[in-house]
Amino acid sequence: MRRLRGKQPGAFSNGERRLLKAFGHLAEPLGLGVFRIAAVSRACCCFLASDQNHDSFWRQIFEQKVCLKKIRKSDAACKALFARIPLGLQSLDLLLSKVEWHSTDRESISEETLKVLTTKLGNLKKFSLDMFCHDAEFQAELVRNLPSTLESLSLAMEMEEGVVELMAQHLPRNLSSLAVDFHMMLEGDLSVLLKAVPTCLKHLRLGLAEVLSRQDLLHLSAMIKDNAGLETLVLDLENNSDCTGEALDKVLQSLPPQLRQLELKMTNLDLKHPGLSRAFATGLAQLRHLQILVLDFEESHLDPNARFASEVLTAVQSELSECSLNFAAYHVAPGSLASIADMLSRQPCLHRLHLDLRAQEVNESVPDIARRWPNIKDLSLSFFNSDLSGPAMDVLSAALPRNLKSFKLNIDGCSALAPKNIETLFRNLPKGLAHLDLELEWKTACGAQEIQFPPLLKTLCFRCSALYEPGSNEARFVQAFCGEIQSLKLQSLKLGFEMCDISLESAAKLAKSLPTSLRKLEMDVDGVVTAADTTQRWEETLRPLQLRFGKGVRIPQEGSSSDAKRVNLSSLFALLH
Repeated sequence: MRRLRGKQPGAFSNGERRLLKAFGHLAEPLGLGVFRIAAVSRACCCFLASDQNHDSFWRQIFEQKVCLKKIRKSDAACKALFARIPLGLQSLDLLLSKVEWHSTDRESISEETLKVLTTKLGNLKKFSLDMFCHDAEFQAELVRNLPSTLESLSLAMEMEEGVVELMAQHLPRNLSSLAVDFHMMLEGDLSVLLKAVPTCLKHLRLGLAEVLSRQDLLHLSAMIKDNAGLETLVLDLENNSDCTGEALDKVLQSLPPQLRQLELKMTNLDLKHPGLSRAFATGLAQLRHLQILVLDFEESHLDPNARFASEVLTAVQSELSECSLNFAAYHVAPGSLASIADMLSRQPCLHRLHLDLRAQEVNESVPDIARRWPNIKDLSLSFFNSDLSGPAMDVLSAALPRNLKSFKLNIDGCSALAPKNIETLFRNLPKGLAHLDLELEWKTACGAQEIQFPPLLKTLCFRCSALYEPGSNEARFVQAFCGEIQSLKLQSLKLGFEMCDISLESAAKLAKSLPTSLRKLEMDVDGVVTAADTTQRWEETLRPLQLRFGKGVRIPQEGSSSDAKRVNLSSLFALLH
């Protein structure tokens, strides 16, 4: 910081950037993210106070979100930070969702501090705000001060009565990008806002979970249709009882043909309307420029008599670069998931693929799907609680793309898999893989005789679950696992062993085998506290890691055993069925 004290306006040098980055890493585990910025601004106050244009400096300072999640004296920190924001700043991104506002039992941010912020918004072109606040006066003042110069606006907040109508009146007319996440909304408010949305948008993201009515859907489709220049459309329609298949038809018919990115989250909806799959097909067929497609039907009810997945995916005619499909829904027609393979055969440019096929009949579809992804660089697959068999798993492992850089696989609950299938997977992991995320059953992992990780791994997330039955050969598995990760140059490691009853001895081995290059660690061994392995001994073993890496390292506490938890869960599952 002393090096920056006499710095003149202009871009940071490489050395100065390294100083800022190092200070940021030092401050983060202590909850001092905002003071990183405050300290830098104090160190550079000699030129920030001058009349020269320092916008380039502040753009670099605010490259990362200002996060107050861990700040205790939030009001003082906010006021000091907001006071240092220059009037000419063009981009501001504030994450205040964890700050308490007007709370009696914790320090809150005052109205005076808020006014300091609103006076600095005048020349912004890009503004993003995520916060939790029920103060109607504060929200109203913030909305009234939205600058007319804004080109990009992102808001995530629970709006109080009258604020939405006020926002509709003050919404900047030159917006090209709008993202609004409505946590809660009074009846009629959404329609008022939808009518006020500018017609010059290129990017639109709306979080409409639990707030939509049938009337709102009509206004939504009209608004989308009016924005003929839309290139990005992201809609979260989760948990809307009025958002039925029939009411969605008009929204799907209004999709602009030049869309390049379409994301539809339709979690927990009633989509049994017989004509909905055809409406989807008609809407998707006209999107000839589409590059990114995200469809999420998790826990929604599809028409059991229609091949929903087949009709929808067959209609995709454009060349996609990214595709994410979540068919963890109810009443997915048997065999219809084979259409995924047909769609992939038409996508030579696809480099990112995410498939969530939890609790589905995937065994016949997986081999065909796996043979059609040769150019994928980012692959995410979830077969949780599915019927995935050993032979199908081996085909998948052998077909992994050689140029794969990121791979996420969830095969927890796939009871047909054997340890030898896991060994085959490890042997076939591409050598150039940089990011790996595996989730599997504990008993299957423990039975594996051989563990191999790609040598270039930078991040590893390894989670096991003993939800249904305990594993064996824990000591052998931990010994092999430690031997593998010790030689890696990992920067981030996440370990989770839910109900696996990891022993203190094994936990100590894991702690000692961590790579020296590691900068981020999350570790939950879910160990057992016994008369010999007391809570104090667990703390002595893991406390140094917790001090170094933070609360992501969890220390086991006294409680019921995993066997008792399994009995309780079995009883719960029996009641649910």
